[in-house]
Amino acid sequence: MLGRKAAAVADQVEAAGIRVDGVPGKVALPVTVDVAAGAERARARVILDHPAGIAVEAKHGILTSSIDAARNA
Repeated sequence: MLGRKAAAVADQVEAAGIRVDGVPGKVALPVTVDVAAGAERARARVILDHPAGIAVEAKHGILTSSIDAARNA
């Protein structure tokens, strides 16, 4: 269930079509989903897997605005 929710957020981020590496961007922003089960709880991370990921989040707030996609998953 947690993996589905993280994947829905990642899909929303990818659907935004943000590109990086140059102006205009040449590469679609890589998004990685990491799901792990710990002893006490499960975790899921959606990662903007590029050095420009922090700048993209600061400028567009793409992860923050995509979190609602998890509600419908």
